[in-house]
Amino acid sequence: MRHFAHVVGATLAFTLTLTTLVSAHKTDFEETVEIPSPVYMCEDSIITVDGPMQLWSHRQPSSLIEQTTCSVTLQPADSAFETLAIIFTYGNEADLPTVSLDRLPTAGAVSIMTAYVGSPIQLDWTATQQRGWTATIYAIDTEIKTLEKFDEPVHEICEQSHDQLLGYTGLIISHPDVFDDKHPHNVFCQLNIPSGAGYRVVVQVKMIELEKGFDRLHVTQPIDGFSLAKHHQVVSPFRLSFITDSSIAEGGFILRYYKAFVPNITDTTATATAVQPTILSLCDEVTTTNDLVGVLKSHSSFDNRTEYDDEIDCSFTITPRAGYTLFYTVDRLDIEEGFDFLTINQLDIIRRNVSVTSKTTSPLQIRFKSDYSVGKGGFRILWQQQPAGNAPLDWIELESSFVLTDERAFFASLPEEINEIARLNRGYIAFIVISVVLLVGGIGAMVYFGMKKYRSSDYVPRELEMPEIEGVNNSQPTPGTTAAAAAPPSAAAAAPAQPEVPVLASASAYENPFHTYDMGDAMDDEDGLAAQPDFDEDMSRLDEESEQ
Repeated sequence: MRHFAHVVGATLAFTLTLTTLVSAHKTDFEETVEIPSPVYMCEDSIITVDGPMQLWSHRQPSSLIEQTTCSVTLQPADSAFETLAIIFTYGNEADLPTVSLDRLPTAGAVSIMTAYVGSPIQLDWTATQQRGWTATIYAIDTEIKTLEKFDEPVHEICEQSHDQLLGYTGLIISHPDVFDDKHPHNVFCQLNIPSGAGYRVVVQVKMIELEKGFDRLHVTQPIDGFSLAKHHQVVSPFRLSFITDSSIAEGGFILRYYKAFVPNITDTTATATAVQPTILSLCDEVTTTNDLVGVLKSHSSFDNRTEYDDEIDCSFTITPRAGYTLFYTVDRLDIEEGFDFLTINQLDIIRRNVSVTSKTTSPLQIRFKSDYSVGKGGFRILWQQQPAGNAPLDWIELESSFVLTDERAFFASLPEEINEIARLNRGYIAFIVISVVLLVGGIGAMVYFGMKKYRSSDYVPRELEMPEIEGVNNSQPTPGTTAAAAAPPSAAAAAPAQPEVPVLASASAYENPFHTYDMGDAMDDEDGLAAQPDFDEDMSRLDEESEQ
């Protein structure tokens, strides 16, 4: 008993120590991040990156710049072990600088919310009557070969206890020993990746090795879903689902995530005031707004991909501010044509993107009316206000820069199991298990009842009935007993024997009425056959004795 107490005490102490160490390790990285102050491109020619950094084109990125030409070289503090990652978070694609990674220009145009990795990074920007831009820059490890010395957060997808990723940048991996072993079988894990206050999460695939067609890493976004592959990138909000079957295992995956700082600057004040977009739904209590940036949805559950209600008749008004021009677009439209109607300033809207560059300096009157029957997915209207004379931000870049999705409603709408492959895997496994159980059970039942039948004491094998012969002991032994035990006592020998169920007794139970011969004699015969007794004589004598 004393030894047992020592074992229990040692186990508790070890568990407490391990928990303390793990807790201490986790507290090194906070869930919330502090957004660093911006550094301006046109004020320096060489910038050394030794931590998270915001890089702006100039002090007022949202305002037009007359004429400027700037170049800057970005380099990590420790070039031997670190490289750089840059993510543009604000601006029109045409206004972004050219980017050279490792002294080579990038292929194609530079995009918003895309991570470009290399060192050094050369930026060249020539601006003429255009807006500026913002970017987030990180110094990261050049090559990761083991997790033992990796000093950034690492999240295993199947053991993630919360949705908020820690730190500024880190890894998401398929399994703990991703560098040395293959991923486990029959996995179904999910991880929600929302945006945060002042940033969006950009996830970049660094390595992915999964059995094609059977295992996959699936992404679900508010609009659609797809499977991640090599070189893919995805921007929050989204859900990751990792699914494997019971057969071939591969190396798994390693994802690098970055928290890209989004300043949300649409005003032209000297301090570049951050403006959060307004997300509203038709038929809510709010029926009018003059906010600078926002999105109006047909119904509150639009992001849940549900249908709008029947018999809706609601109106909404967006009023431009003084000195501003209002731009709007209907970027999503799915209504019952001919029965449900969306009108903007009394004009019917019947197709998507019908008013990509529509602008007005007067209030925007929006009305939606549905009938009593079929519902559809609804619509979404984006708007932005820019100072008079300024061009609007590109709508695609606007959506990339702003979180225009009600993330809480989006994640709440997702089912626990969104992937058909997971359902098929579990159904396949259940079918195999049930089939094996039924097969084993059937064989076991056959063996059990068969043995029970043959072991039953009431079972008597059916044989040919033997005739009673005078002068021959016709008594039959009970199966399982010897002939001596079956013989009647001498006192009752004269009594006539009662007929019993005829059975095949052993040779010692009665005398053979037929003549026997020795096979050895038959082999000694010159003709190869022994002189056998006349079988007919024997049968005749047997018949005569039976008649008497």
